[in-house]
Amino acid sequence: MKPLITLIMLWMLALVCYAEPTVATMVLCHEEEDSYPWILKDRLGLDLVLLDKVAKKLNIKLQMRPLPWVRCLHELKNNHVDGAFKLSFSTDRLVLGQYPMLEDKPNIAQRLHSDSYSLYKIKGSAVNWNGEKISHLNGGVIGAQTGFTIITQLKELGVPVDDQSRSAEVNFKKLIAGRLAAVALHTNEGDMELSLKADFSKRIERIMPPLIEKNYYLVLSHDFYKNNTSLSQQIWLTLAKVRESSEFKRKVSQFR
Repeated sequence: MKPLITLIMLWMLALVCYAEPTVATMVLCHEEEDSYPWILKDRLGLDLVLLDKVAKKLNIKLQMRPLPWVRCLHELKNNHVDGAFKLSFSTDRLVLGQYPMLEDKPNIAQRLHSDSYSLYKIKGSAVNWNGEKISHLNGGVIGAQTGFTIITQLKELGVPVDDQSRSAEVNFKKLIAGRLAAVALHTNEGDMELSLKADFSKRIERIMPPLIEKNYYLVLSHDFYKNNTSLSQQIWLTLAKVRESSEFKRKVSQFR
């Protein structure tokens, strides 16, 4: 009997020794500029509301680091943060960190949210997007925010891109000043800028249809995922459950 008890105790000790370390705090970085309604400077955007609920359910404290987007991606790639949000998926971004995956594709069910990009132009401008081709730029340039994946897609469409500004507001000002022929922005963010500033709404309009619709993810650093694989999966699973909960959906519908 004693050998059996000893064996059981050794087995339990082995489980403890090889268990993942307990994570008390996670450091996450995100874009330092507003990205309505997901990330905001003056209050919690919907992504932070969602992640806060996830952290509370898993008894984890989150430490947020607002950074210039390119720097945030650099910190993620070099394992200086535990994760970053909000990232759309592209194969070249797999070197940056670990996405929630389903076989060889990102698991859409475990996304943070979905959003679209749209083109914005001066009212009366001939610039057009028919769902396949951007036309009538007349030698003009399209503005896009620094480090965003839409830049690559715009270039694949064969249009020149100015990605020197991180701010939607700055890009709209450049559009009005005639320095840009159009601006590519997240639709929610672009529409919010128009609703907040009469100078913009009087002169700028959104082109239909949207350029593209995308899913966005919480991406974890390779080191964090390697050392906390089970917890990482719990985070993404919990995120999906909270996002689809009636409580969070009500929050989204009431958010202004």
